[in-house]
Amino acid sequence: MWRSTGFHPWPIIFIMYVNDLPKCSSFSTKLYADDTYLCLEHSDIKELKPMVNNELIKVDEWMRLNKLSINYAKSMYFLTGKSFNKAEEEKRNFKIHINNVVLHRKTSVKYLGVLLDESLNWTSHVKYLKSKLSFASSMIYKIRNFVPTNALRII
Repeated sequence: MWRSTGFHPWPIIFIMYVNDLPKCSSFSTKLYADDTYLCLEHSDIKELKPMVNNELIKVDEWMRLNKLSINYAKSMYFLTGKSFNKAEEEKRNFKIHINNVVLHRKTSVKYLGVLLDESLNWTSHVKYLKSKLSFASSMIYKIRNFVPTNALRII
């Protein structure tokens, strides 16, 4: 019999199940709950493309052997690096595919609550936080006459 204690074992079970994924390829792999982050670096974007696609073949094989599937709709990639900023043509032609599905390239991604962009500066994240804080402060302003002051301080 399963009793709910507020503890959910599924992320831990998932991590235990996929803990050998990093051993199947040369990707630097980060696992967090049910999110997986794969990273591969190279100074030349032209050499990086075949490296990534070859490593993704290994990951796809590992997934199939372990009876798992990839959610292609949620899978994406982004390129970052100072040398890549000048290589716009190569970035446009950079296509990553896994199991004959081309992954979507993003110019910014949210990873563990932090918004990262291709230039790795804080502009996107600060703009994101500013909009969230602006919304929250406007909500507090609207309820200020209906909620006690000590409750507003807690909020």
